[in-house]
Amino acid sequence: QEDTKISDTGNVDTNSGNKQPNSENQNPLDNNSSNEGNDSSTDNQNSSENKDTGLLKAEAEAAYKNAQELFNSGKYYECAEALYSVDLSYLDSDARTAAEKLYSDAVDKFATEYYYQMYGNVSSQNWAEVIKYGEAVYKHCPGYPNPALYFELGKAYENTGNKEKAKEYYNLTIERANGSEYAGYAQYRLSELG
Repeated sequence: QEDTKISDTGNVDTNSGNKQPNSENQNPLDNNSSNEGNDSSTDNQNSSENKDTGLLKAEAEAAYKNAQELFNSGKYYECAEALYSVDLSYLDSDARTAAEKLYSDAVDKFATEYYYQMYGNVSSQNWAEVIKYGEAVYKHCPGYPNPALYFELGKAYENTGNKEKAKEYYNLTIERANGSEYAGYAQYRLSELG
């Protein structure tokens, strides 16, 4: 099983080296140190940034507290979403470490269940549910080890008319599972889509 965590900037990392789609976000705290020694107009900007930092810290603390309650209520996906949506670098080191572990534990608890929910909807061709559950797993586990995740998402998008998204997931299937039967199926679907 992959080691999933939230980085210092609040983005999800896995030991496979993949990043979440929002990995281009930078730590806003890095920007504050570059303004030292500037004129008084910059001092006003720094004061404003400090206020923003306080609000962001409060937001991160509230999200962490909310995530703890969600986890304790068995709402693991919602817990992961709460932590994913904020920049945890505003938490103190101990709280950030605890939040990262909470996120990892929540993902571990919901990912397999959601994968099976996705796969169960394939046979009934309930494509909206396949997409809902499959995208949730992919968002929080971008290196999910089972290639069926990517292939079935491709098939769901193809069957709902989103050919570009289908191609994206078929290509991902080939990339992640080259030489597997799923890669062969994906290659065939890509040739059919043109």
